[in-house]
Amino acid sequence: MSEQEPRSKPTNFLEIHAGNQPDKMAIIGLERSLTYGQLRKRARVLAQSLYKLGIRPGEQIAIMAYNQLEYAEVANALVYLEVGLVKVGYRMQPPEIEYIVENSDSKLLIFWHEFADRILPFKKNYKKVLPDGFISFGGPSVEGALDFESLFENPPDMDLDALPPAGRFPPRRPGSPRGRMAPRIRGRGDGPRARTGIVRRGTDRRGGLGNGSSRDGPAGRRSPRRWPSRGWRPHAARTR
Repeated sequence: MSEQEPRSKPTNFLEIHAGNQPDKMAIIGLERSLTYGQLRKRARVLAQSLYKLGIRPGEQIAIMAYNQLEYAEVANALVYLEVGLVKVGYRMQPPEIEYIVENSDSKLLIFWHEFADRILPFKKNYKKVLPDGFISFGGPSVEGALDFESLFENPPDMDLDALPPAGRFPPRRPGSPRGRMAPRIRGRGDGPRARTGIVRRGTDRRGGLGNGSSRDGPAGRRSPRRWPSRGWRPHAARTR
């Protein structure tokens, strides 16, 4: 592909289904349901409002929610903008939420209103989130955050199909923020088989838990009751 030739956008399956079967049920929720036509309309309006807030193709936003209908609306809206979605576990505590959101370079944080006490008191710690980047949904309005339903009121008049494709998408794997990098030694002692390298803290080169992981205790000492599923094992523990 030449530099002058624009990159094509990914296939939007919602547009295909909404065009072929707009009245067919797409999502069935506890309180309301959406057909493909309704989901398409709300997803496009939400995408326009997110663009107005400052979200651009190639960026990322985070969401902390249960398996809810609003989650599907956000995910489908981001397809129009070519924006990555970072999923934050609903059991996570403030330091964990801050780490994921900040290290994934998320510009917005959308959350279920019951999680406000774990997010809004620590707004100053979110350096990369936009000033109006905290959005709550479900239940009453939350002070200090935009209401999710307000994004569907008076959306900007813009053509989503005219947006240029993202130069790089996604910037990183959504949900996999940069980890802390630390030097440590792997191998047996200081002999010729010992290896030194810079690896992601908490894992070894082959994906298993390694020395330095919080579940393994101090560096250089492994728990005898928990072995990684893959990776290096001491000679005495090898099985034939």
